[in-house]
Amino acid sequence: MRLEKALDILYGELVNTPFISAFSGVTYNVKKVVSGTLFFALNPDDIKRAIANGAYGIVFEGDMVCSDDTEIAWIKVRSIDQSMRRFVRYFLLESKYTLVMLTPIEISLAKSLQIGLSILHSITLQDCLEEIFKLYKDQDKSKDENTLPFCKILLTGIQALENLQIHTCYSVQYARQRVERSRSIFSQHDLEKEIPRRYHKHCSVISYTLFESKIIWENAVYKLSLPYILLPFVESLMATFSFLKQEYWQSYIESMGGLYARESKTTRIVSGKEIKPFNPRLPKYMQGDIGIKGLHVEELSYCYLDSNERLSSSVKDKILLFCTNPSLFACPSLQERDLGYGTEIQNNAHIIFESLRKSRDSNVLMEYLKVEARHLKMLSCYAKGIKLPRTTQKNITIPYAHINHLTQILTKTSYHLAVIYGISKKAFEKNADLPRQSKRQDQKTIHAITQPPDLFSAHGIQI
Repeated sequence: MRLEKALDILYGELVNTPFISAFSGVTYNVKKVVSGTLFFALNPDDIKRAIANGAYGIVFEGDMVCSDDTEIAWIKVRSIDQSMRRFVRYFLLESKYTLVMLTPIEISLAKSLQIGLSILHSITLQDCLEEIFKLYKDQDKSKDENTLPFCKILLTGIQALENLQIHTCYSVQYARQRVERSRSIFSQHDLEKEIPRRYHKHCSVISYTLFESKIIWENAVYKLSLPYILLPFVESLMATFSFLKQEYWQSYIESMGGLYARESKTTRIVSGKEIKPFNPRLPKYMQGDIGIKGLHVEELSYCYLDSNERLSSSVKDKILLFCTNPSLFACPSLQERDLGYGTEIQNNAHIIFESLRKSRDSNVLMEYLKVEARHLKMLSCYAKGIKLPRTTQKNITIPYAHINHLTQILTKTSYHLAVIYGISKKAFEKNADLPRQSKRQDQKTIHAITQPPDLFSAHGIQI
């Protein structure tokens, strides 16, 4: 990016006359500063280190003594936060991306699908600055005749991006959360669009355990590693993809079909018309109906310990539930009507939602466990800096300092279900000093705890 362009976007004042003319990157994190970076100095104490790391420009606010280094551009702005917001908006507009706002749970689900759409992994506007700048830089590399609007979709859950006045649409669950936050309905701005209800399809639950659901979806049977309380987010996400496919594929091809007709061995029927496509590189969600096989939340996983404190894939003497980010499951907008899955689930759901309504700080996953795992002795372990959900206060709660400390707690404490915050299952299995049970032992050893009714199945219902 040219220096002059950066000044225009930032509404900045250049307080010196540098020799540099362009920047190759932007960041607010001093640890990520390399040669050619434009550095946003949220903390003035980081400026010296940023310069040492090769920063070409410093964006700052307020009064500051600038160095005489002519290789560095010193740019003064009224507000760094507002300047970063202007940068993000410019990059998105220039890249011609449409923002699709999803809840954090939907973002995690979308990652597991690998659908061929760009996803912002950051959770704040500051953190996403580098990601969006990279997309902006890469746009020139991807420019060709096969690049179409339906490939320029950006999935995100960053609330700070809502009001940038660029093309934006909202999933059913996200739209509800937004209304819940603002206590007002959507504005009628033509850039804002909630996914229409006609795209929303419900799944049918056949059976379930604590952390798995066997469902019917689109006339097919799936077993998902998800508690049934999270299935409304699956339905909302699938509705979003159906909308995008309809909105950005069929309508676009109908209006531009003649222009983009090319010689091809295959043809496509759109609204009764035969069109020869030009074979664009279609993202996965455009290639057919998206299956939900393998759908899961990355931040939620589990494993078992047998009676000899060995990691097991089947023997369920103790179950370990890993939740790396408990705030992910703060879902105040989730409503009881979202769970139209049968009498038994509805009865339990009513109890869950009664608890959720009593406190806006409640955690839907923990409220779910409080109901569906009420017959289990529960333990909560949390790492330093993790804020526990309010529901865990009635459980045995033990902080852990490191993974060896966590291992000691899990092997020496009496419990049925341990909810572990702040570490993933993968990291635990890799670093914990615990033996792993062989597959043969798994098959031969059946502890009394797994006898029907299964202690870890919700009310004895098994998949």
